[in-house]
Amino acid sequence: RSEKARLAAARRLFCVQGCVPTMEAHLPMQATSLPASPSTCPSGPHEYRTACLLQFNETKQLELEAILRACKWQRLEFKPADVGCDVRQASPRKRPCSGSVGNTQVMHGLTEGAMRPLSSSGTRWFGGGVRVERCGHHAGAEHEWEMHRIGPFTTTGGNDWTQVQLPALHSRHKLGTRLAVSEYFLGSTSTEGKLLAYPPLHQHHFHVEEYKADWFAGGLIAHGDDQCHAHAGGVACLVHRHAPGHVQRVTTPLSVDADVNDVRAAGSPPLTHWAVVALKSIREVPPSSEPLPADAAVRSSGRLQALTQMRLAVMPLPVRNPGYPGTYGVPSNQTSAFFREGRFLVDTPLAWSYVHTHGHYVDEMALYVNASARSLGLEEAGLSPALRGYTGTCWSTPTGACRTALRGLAKQQASAGARRVCHFKRTSALSERVPGTEEIDGVFYRKSTGCIPFEIARGLPFVAVVFASPDSRAASSTPAGSIAPLHTFFRLFAAVPGVLAPTCNGGGCYLWH
Repeated sequence: RSEKARLAAARRLFCVQGCVPTMEAHLPMQATSLPASPSTCPSGPHEYRTACLLQFNETKQLELEAILRACKWQRLEFKPADVGCDVRQASPRKRPCSGSVGNTQVMHGLTEGAMRPLSSSGTRWFGGGVRVERCGHHAGAEHEWEMHRIGPFTTTGGNDWTQVQLPALHSRHKLGTRLAVSEYFLGSTSTEGKLLAYPPLHQHHFHVEEYKADWFAGGLIAHGDDQCHAHAGGVACLVHRHAPGHVQRVTTPLSVDADVNDVRAAGSPPLTHWAVVALKSIREVPPSSEPLPADAAVRSSGRLQALTQMRLAVMPLPVRNPGYPGTYGVPSNQTSAFFREGRFLVDTPLAWSYVHTHGHYVDEMALYVNASARSLGLEEAGLSPALRGYTGTCWSTPTGACRTALRGLAKQQASAGARRVCHFKRTSALSERVPGTEEIDGVFYRKSTGCIPFEIARGLPFVAVVFASPDSRAASSTPAGSIAPLHTFFRLFAAVPGVLAPTCNGGGCYLWH
């Protein structure tokens, strides 16, 4: 198709994902059609009701909670490690582990560094009240839900840590089954199946990966800032629903890695909760030792399009990972800035996207296409790919480096032919305040806008720019050693010809560099 036709299709897809006409009667702002131009996408307090965003439909929560309440949970038996099986990486001499075996680990502690085994030791499950249960639900002739829950956990606040690591979920599906996931929820629920919001529980990260992938590939994923404002769906936004005809392909067995924090004040009343993985798939493709053709995702279920995540983990040079992949440190008590450049390696329209970062320490981040750092004046303003710290005059004076860089971006964007396609700006409109919690100043940053529709093209250059600074005096002095761990991710989802992996930029699968 022509670029114009493909972009029009991408815009229609955004409308399908963002428009929720059945729920609009009692909501503050209607969104039943796309803006005339993607450049008119608003960024104010009502941005969640525009077609520039997606997945904010409260009915998703009600539907899933009804299914969870009706579940007849089956308790799964755990065994010692399956000797000879391959827990994490594919090996020609070893088979993948079956069931929830091998290095199963459930931890708890008042701090991340103090976590200790709660109900497992090495590879042998020994009880302790925590268990894994499974439930299935057919949703029509072609759809089904499979839910797993791990727990129960009982916590009393204090920003404690509960960690779950399962190398292989004990799915009812055979090993090697390729699932077409059209909807999923990763997060915490009550015993009765009610989705639990943030606060009280922070999804530090909740990853479900194919067993061949690394722990942090982000195939199916949720974070604390996936939650929306209360007036825009709240915790319902953790139910990720793809547009009709679009799925993510994942192959069993699937692994789980999740950390959750009880962010209520220390000594709060006991709260019982479960870690839940709920996947809705359209149909399964039988296992095969032969690689699937590029159009298998379409032919297996009519006109399905398999979405792959292009994970742009924007980090300053030199890249260091203090703890988790994609994580870097910034001084918590000053402004820092950097840029990174790259090029896309595929031709495909953007289907949907979202931005993940830590709002207490990121003031602004943006992605420009058809641009270079030089053409945008970033080098002239003193920025570089390395993290550079600035004094308080960076923002406070008209000639400060930060203001100079932003003026240059705004001025040279048009003249350079560049286009800003993704943008996060820390504002009060993206936050909610809940007093009496362990979060900094009781401020919770909610899901921000993603990217406007644009055409990803082979060789298209892009520039990512990050400005980091504390949002308050409390934030500037909170992390130990005055170094704040940070994520700055642009997660771009697109149907890439010949690629069925749920996420891609590593291990021989590169969509940008």
